[in-house]
Amino acid sequence: MIPAAVSPPPERRLSLVEQTSGRLAEHIIAEFSRQIDPHADTWLPSERELAVRFGVSRPVIREATKRLELQGFIEIQHGRGIKVVHQLQRPLSRSLQFDIPDSLERLRQLNETRRILEPESARLAALRADADALAALRSCHRELAECTDLAQAARIDARFHEQIARAAGNAIVALVLSSLGDLGETSRLRTLSQSGLKKAIAHHEAILAAIEAGLPDDAAKLMRTHVEEAATDLEASEGIATRTA
Repeated sequence: MIPAAVSPPPERRLSLVEQTSGRLAEHIIAEFSRQIDPHADTWLPSERELAVRFGVSRPVIREATKRLELQGFIEIQHGRGIKVVHQLQRPLSRSLQFDIPDSLERLRQLNETRRILEPESARLAALRADADALAALRSCHRELAECTDLAQAARIDARFHEQIARAAGNAIVALVLSSLGDLGETSRLRTLSQSGLKKAIAHHEAILAAIEAGLPDDAAKLMRTHVEEAATDLEASEGIATRTA
């Protein structure tokens, strides 16, 4: 006797929040994934505008965006808006928030990482930088020297350091620095002032001159001083203890 066929369980209907988060994720991928510059911020429309666009209430949009933030698509910055996260920044910056939940400890480890990576990047850049790489560094340095907005200056500052890694011919280090994204920007914004910006510009100018002159030891020494001073300023302002062993 052939047993009666068992009907498959009915498919669970997606909630309105699930449907909306899916549609919003598709919107982000379709509209922004190809045009996002990892060095430039990209923001979604306001919560109210999204509610109108998707034909749902603001609480639904609020819950949907929380889901997408957990998935690493966006970052909700209270008082500023909803920032689209560049795809290269998602895995590292997102995992760091879970692996190192203490924000001050994350900043301490970021400083430690920069101390390890960046002096050697500057050394290699002095040995390897070609004309195009030097031109990109000069352009970035000029942009920072002319910048008066501290938030924008923090992003340009980060880009200068990434350009040095590219000039060194090490795409992995450049990607690591880029992937640290918002964490690096946060550390810069916590210590950057107009006087701090002037000091950073002076440091960058000296580092760039050493790279252009092909002086690897000088470039490494200057970068080490630059990173150490920035780290010391941040750790002092936040009360972070430097680990020596």
